[in-house]
Formats: sequence, structure tokens, C-alpha cells
Amino acid sequence: MGEMRNLGCALAACVAAAVGIGVYGPWWKDEPKPLMGELPERLDTQTMAVVVGDPSARTTVTVFEDPRCVMTREFETSGSGAHLVELARQRKISVEYRFATFIDGKQGGSGSKRAVAALGAALDAGKFTELHGLLYTNQPSTEAVDGFTDDKLLSIASKIPGLRGTTFDQAVRKAGDNDFVTEADEAHARAGSPATPTILVNGQPLPVAMADAIYDKDDFAGIMRSYVG
Repeated sequence: MGEMRNLGCALAACVAAAVGIGVYGPWWKDEPKPLMGELPERLDTQTMAVVVGDPSARTTVTVFEDPRCVMTREFETSGSGAHLVELARQRKISVEYRFATFIDGKQGGSGSKRAVAALGAALDAGKFTELHGLLYTNQPSTEAVDGFTDDKLLSIASKIPGLRGTTFDQAVRKAGDNDFVTEADEAHARAGSPATPTILVNGQPLPVAMADAIYDKDDFAGIMRSYVG
């Protein structure tokens, strides 16, 4: 896998992400796939994780993300995120997405909060997976740009049939007073404020030496086969 590189977005700087998951080319480009809405989606109120897939799956993958984190975007759009979704669709795993908004504090602005609020509202509408994929293909090229404005998020959401409406739009526009955002940040702090993306398999990190695998579909495909065949 070559020489280790800095991999994660952290509260103060980029650091190595703990582990990796995922593969294959992005299943989203500018439009969501309709089949993604068929995946079970629910909120674990203890951890504030959005759980996608069959809850009885033997393997659980936990993904810590900040929507403004450029390394999380690389993880999601390199094909890694797509592979997770495909394994969940096949009922081989369930995926727990856990969110943080620390880049707002580091870089200024409130784009992370607005994006997390939008994801929570999309979960309420049963369309979390579709919006989650589209967010990262529409993320600004640098964290310094607070690009997830109200209008930008609503424009992205308009690509998903049935998502826009009063409830969703208000959640985006009032992200500063959003319980899902607040509780997600609190849960992230309780977990030790991990860098993003940090990925656990059945609650355990992969060896740090394998961290680059989260950005290489072939390397990580091999790792995942050891868990799910």
C-alpha cells in the first residue's frame, strides 16, 4: 500500500485515520440511485448513529464523518463508501454513520452543522442514503470554503424525489437549533472525538498500517473479504 500518509480530519489538524472500509467506484454521480431508498435506515438514539442495512447482519462497520472533511470526501467518492452501501444492500453488513461538526469551529462557518441537520431530516424522510452520497460529490474542494449553504443543500436535496418539503427545509435553515446536530456532536465527544474518517469493524480499528486501504478499492476489498467473504 506504499508509504503512510496523513489521512483524517481532526480537531486541530489532519492525522492518520484509525482504519478503513469500502471500495468500488461511486454509485452516485449527480443523481442518486433509486434502490438506495430500499435499504433499512434507523437512528440509534444511544450513539446517535444512523444505521443503514439489516440490523441482524453479523458485521457492523462504524464510520465517523464530518461533512466538510475533505478526507472523508475522498473516502466516500473513491468507491469506498459505495462498497459499504453495496455490502449493506446485500445484507452482509450494517453501517453506522456517526457525525461531527468540528470543522465549523476550526475553519469558521456552519456548513457542517447544516449538512448534518439535512442528513437527520433526510433520515426522517427515509432518504438518508441518497442524500449522504450526494453531499460528498457536491462538497467544496477545500474545507476553508463554507460551501454547504442553505441554498446549496436545498438544491442538492431537490435531486431526490420526495425529500424537499416544509419539514426538511426548516431543518436545514434552522440547523443552529437542531437536536440531531447537538446530540451527534455530544456523542462524538463521548466517543473520544475521533478524526474523520475513522472506521471501525465490529467496534475495532484495523491496524494503522492498513489505513491507506480506505482510499484504495482493491486493497480494501481484500480486507473486507476477510470479514464477509
